[in-house]
Amino acid sequence: MMIRIMMMMMMMMMMMMMMIMMMMMVIRMMMIDDDDDDDDDDDDDNDDDDDDHDHDDDDSDDDDDDDSDNDDDD
Repeated sequence: MMIRIMMMMMMMMMMMMMMIMMMMMVIRMMMIDDDDDDDDDDDDDNDDDDDDHDHDDDDSDDDDDDDSDNDDDD
């Protein structure tokens, strides 16, 4: 009987240790990802924003031209 209780206690301790280790690894991964993403996103976002603004301007100019053409037709 004592052997069974000891085995159960050992199993419970092993499970608890594994759970704690998994949680620590998950937290560490989350922290590392956040730091990397912040740095990368800032640089990429700035570049992308500049490109997007240029394209948006081009599109808006095209739209204006289309509208004026339509007005002339009417």
